[in-house]
Amino acid sequence: MNLMRASNEWANRPADERFWNLPELIQAADRFKHGAKETVTAPSAMEVVAQGSDLRIVNRASPEKGAYFTHYSFGQTCSLLRTPAGFVRELTAPTAATVINERLKGRDSNMNMLWNTGNATLRAMTSEKYGRIWNADIAKRVLPLTELGWRNPPARPSTADDNRARPATAADVLQSRFNQGGGLAINEGDLIAPAGLYLSEKDMFLFLVNETRPINGGGTTPMYRGFFLENSEVGDRSFRLTTFLYNTVCGNHIVWGAKDVENLRIVHMGDKAEGKAFNGLRVELQKYCESSATDIEARIKSAKTVILGATKDEVVNALLFTYKLKGAPNITESLLCDAYSEAEKHPEDGGNAPASSAWGMVQGMTRLSQKSEYADTRVEIDRAASKILTAAVPF
Repeated sequence: MNLMRASNEWANRPADERFWNLPELIQAADRFKHGAKETVTAPSAMEVVAQGSDLRIVNRASPEKGAYFTHYSFGQTCSLLRTPAGFVRELTAPTAATVINERLKGRDSNMNMLWNTGNATLRAMTSEKYGRIWNADIAKRVLPLTELGWRNPPARPSTADDNRARPATAADVLQSRFNQGGGLAINEGDLIAPAGLYLSEKDMFLFLVNETRPINGGGTTPMYRGFFLENSEVGDRSFRLTTFLYNTVCGNHIVWGAKDVENLRIVHMGDKAEGKAFNGLRVELQKYCESSATDIEARIKSAKTVILGATKDEVVNALLFTYKLKGAPNITESLLCDAYSEAEKHPEDGGNAPASSAWGMVQGMTRLSQKSEYADTRVEIDRAASKILTAAVPF
């Protein structure tokens, strides 16, 4: 399958949210963290006041120390108070303040508020159960991986207005550029710009790969390790780590030929959220990054020997019931039969693994995923393929 997540980030991030390397991103993340103040406040202590056409939220005890809403925190506040943000935005400032204040009076539980002390704005408004995970702290835990061969892949400028663009050197390019899909990858002399490491006041996204230890997956080309790491310290998204093997990365950060995709997701709830995130990051990344190519190759080799059934019907039934794919959206008996046929027609994808094997069916489903016109179907097929491999040959 091909992963589009990093490419979407590459296409949509403005220039000031893009970084060449982790130390640059960490400096910016530290500024956000150290320029913030977190308070847990009772709704009865807060009041929204109109100031011209804008709204400020203040503490009744010290109204001179109020802050303006950002577009994001205003939407968060309305959601927390169960008030339609779109409706309130159309009101005059005095009327909008009255509406929000009435809703504040009706709220019983405290609110977790994150203030930007530098420009007197409210960055975030969440429930008191929200557990903040700072982007700077996560990025610092990832930084040591750069000494082990991990790096963000090179990418073309997504817009013409980034004056940091420069020609790629030999040190910038990936060795996987000659693999399938590699014709779209960055070569020496191609114009590149900061990409793969993104940070804003709302969120962070990291895309790192390691091509120092190629993995023989049994096909015609080697595979390599990569991961996405996502977080938001204002509640915009969960903490999420996605690890995968891949064939190559093109210049707009589409990940080609991804396999063995695994996800770790932690919701920002409770005072232990940060600890769970850091522990999960440590355990999962350490296991993933330190596992030898031989370990992963052995897992793939083992998956070739795990025979799911003697016939196509037996294989399909095993996947539906033993591997519990029955009931998964978009995963039907017909689709699994087609995957079996694809594995029979293209044994070279899996290093000549039989279609009846776990690895053969993973390859057949990958082919179907690539043919699908619909993103949700591709995602569901890819998840099912990953589930087959994990269940058949667990680490």
